[in-house]
Amino acid sequence: MTVLLAALCFGFGRQQVTFTQHGINELAGKCVTTQIALKGLKGSPIPAEKPDQFKSRIRGYLDALDAVDKALAPLRHPPTLVNLQADNVQRWQQIVSNARQLSDDVASARTAWKAYSTRGDKAKLGPRLLEALSTVQSILSGLRDARP
Repeated sequence: MTVLLAALCFGFGRQQVTFTQHGINELAGKCVTTQIALKGLKGSPIPAEKPDQFKSRIRGYLDALDAVDKALAPLRHPPTLVNLQADNVQRWQQIVSNARQLSDDVASARTAWKAYSTRGDKAKLGPRLLEALSTVQSILSGLRDARP
């Protein structure tokens, strides 16, 4: 039954990625690096922050999100699993879903940043950055317990 569930969920016949535990840990490390880069996240100027400093800070956030989105690209496609226990299959389904969502979240944050110069806080830059960070944290949470 579990094998059938995995076959239905992850679909055979496509070229699939296989992750080792080491590879999973490296991807989790990319998520941690992004968390560190976005520490103290604020999508609006900090008091006494000059406009150039604000732009630089936001670009740093966006660069970190772009980097993790690129690094996690292999997660957008279901991997071939060795451990087919139901909880592991479900965990990987959530990881794949979140990895796909991350690309949308990063694009949304970039769009909000472009709109910020004319719309200010109405562009919802802070919430968009926070959504992307939340998705990264969800991926990390899944990877912590994921088994190949």
